[in-house]
Amino acid sequence: MNNDIAYRLMKAAVDVGYELQVWYEEDHLYHNQPAYEGYDEDKAWQECKACDCSTLILLEKGKQAAWVFIVHGNEFYETINDYSTGNKWLDQWLSDEHDKIMKEELNG
Repeated sequence: MNNDIAYRLMKAAVDVGYELQVWYEEDHLYHNQPAYEGYDEDKAWQECKACDCSTLILLEKGKQAAWVFIVHGNEFYETINDYSTGNKWLDQWLSDEHDKIMKEELNG
């Protein structure tokens, strides 16, 4: 199992029904075709790791529900560099993961 927080986010998002869309760096601003689109977090993660940073877009019924900017090279719990606000599920998931990581760090 991959311990990276961005991968864990992808898995959790798929588990609740979000479709994943991965773009290299900020290609979503300039191109029409993502590097990956679908419900397989392993394939999405593979494309996500193909460059130093990537944008993950969570789709709900084909429309953007949230975005996450991922930077590789950071610690496993810091690869999520920035994200959209206003998506209750994402906000709660990130808060819960932060609490979980802090608890692991204190007890580890």
